[in-house]
Parts: sequence; structure tokens; C-alpha cells
Amino acid sequence: MAFQQLFSLILSLLFISSTLPSFAQVMDISDYNTYTDLETASKQPKKVYALSLESQQLKSVPDAIRKFSNLRFLSLDNNQIEQLPGWFAELSNLKELRLNYNCFKVFPSQLFSLEELTNLQMQYNQLERIPMGIITLSKLEKLDVSDNNISVIENGFYALNNLKLARFRNNKLVSIDPQIQNLNQLEVLCFARNDIHSIPIQLFNLTNLNYLSLWDNEITQLPDQVCKLNKLEWIGLFSNKLTEFPLCVLSLPSIITINMGDNLYDSTFISNVKSALYQYPKLNIFFDKKQNMDFFH
Repeated sequence: MAFQQLFSLILSLLFISSTLPSFAQVMDISDYNTYTDLETASKQPKKVYALSLESQQLKSVPDAIRKFSNLRFLSLDNNQIEQLPGWFAELSNLKELRLNYNCFKVFPSQLFSLEELTNLQMQYNQLERIPMGIITLSKLEKLDVSDNNISVIENGFYALNNLKLARFRNNKLVSIDPQIQNLNQLEVLCFARNDIHSIPIQLFNLTNLNYLSLWDNEITQLPDQVCKLNKLEWIGLFSNKLTEFPLCVLSLPSIITINMGDNLYDSTFISNVKSALYQYPKLNIFFDKKQNMDFFH
């Protein structure tokens, strides 16, 4: 009888374990102990899943990192790094990489081998282009390359079908490629502070967008197709050259905040907008330049 009970218990445990999600599925970066110095991390290299070496005046990536084959999260923010070593491509388990506030002029080709990467941040560098090779990062969900010198985005970027967030604030772009519509999972899109003159209507096929930031450009028209964005919550086109915008934006079902200040509206258009606002008492709409930065980055 005891044997039968033990056998039944083992079967039950096997069933339960088979229905649980795997360790890889349930783990999150917040679950890892983040090491902040190499000496401590190097004592147990296989147990290093998260490493932060921010603000350490590094001019190159320490070779010791090469031993951390299970690394999932790495931050090298606020250093003086200009390039990655060849072995960096071996960090095949890396999911989140932060290289903000460094000195990269060229997008590192070593990153093209990091096929598990889901979050890449390279703000405040000196990048000039997004290369074709980025196409290999098929699992990428977040890309932030704000505050660089980017003037060219090559076609590989538009094949990143899992991308949910793309930020290109404060670069040197003069247009938005109609291929942007291919990124149909995008929820957050920012091209603020560039030199963009028009918005392609294909952008408004991104029906999952909830945040659209295009402020401080040279845009003269917001196409009526913006009213297709039923999930849009925030839109910012302040500091452009708009003379009007489609009033249907006011009635978008998810809209919370509209910031269209510092444009070229005449008093008649402003009066028409204010007259329509009584129907939407909970809507935040701004024409005041002082409030431009409250909701948009």
C-alpha cells in the first residue's frame, strides 16, 4: 500500500512539474542579483546574469566579461567606450544591453550575433546610421538611439517585426520611410527633434500605437489618417509648422493627451478647437509651449 501511495505521489509531482512554465519563461531581469564590480562577479562567473558597470570611466569593455556566458543584462552606461571587442558576439544569452552615454560612432557589428536581444539602448552616442545588419535582431522589442547623429536608417530596421518601442529623438533625420508601416507591433514611436517635413500616410497603419512623438520638426500637415489610430493615448506635434490638425483627433477612443502648441494656427482655428473641447472634459490638450515637455520625451 505504501508503495502504491509513493508511486501515485511521484506521478502527481511529475504532472505538476510538466505543467509549470520553464525557468527561462518566468525569470525576469528584476529576479537577478545585479553585480556592480568585476572582482565579485568573477568569483562565480556562471552565476552572473546581470552586470552594471556604469560611470566607471571605462574606455574599453573589460575582458573579464567574456567569462559571463549566462549574462542576460549588461549596462555600460556613462563610460568612454568607442567600440566593442570581437568576443562580445559570444554573449549569446544577452537580452538587454545599455550603452548610453558613450562614444560609439559606428553601430557595433558584434551586436548582430546577439539574437536573443530584446532591449537595446544607445542614447547619447555619435552614431550616424542604423545599418542593414540590424535585421538579425529579430527578437528586438525596444530600440532607443535618441541623441545621436543618425541621418540614415537602412532597410534592415523595417524588418524588426517584434519591435514595440522605437525612439529616434534628436538625430538628423529629414524624412520617415513609408516602410515604417512594416513594424506593426509598434506601440511607442518617437522622431522628435529631427528635421522631418512630412509624415507618410503609411505611418498611420501602425494601429497598435499608443504614443506618437514628432515635436520640434518642420512638419506642415497632420494627415487625416491619424484618426485610424484607435489605441493612441498621447500625441505630440508641438514646435512644428502646422496651421491646423484634424479635429477627429479629439474624439479618438483612447486619447488622453494632445500637445500641439507652438505651431502656426490662426485665431479662428484655435477658437474652433476650444469650442469642440466642451465635449471632451477629461482630455488634456495643450497649446502652451511651457507645458510641451510634461508628457513627451
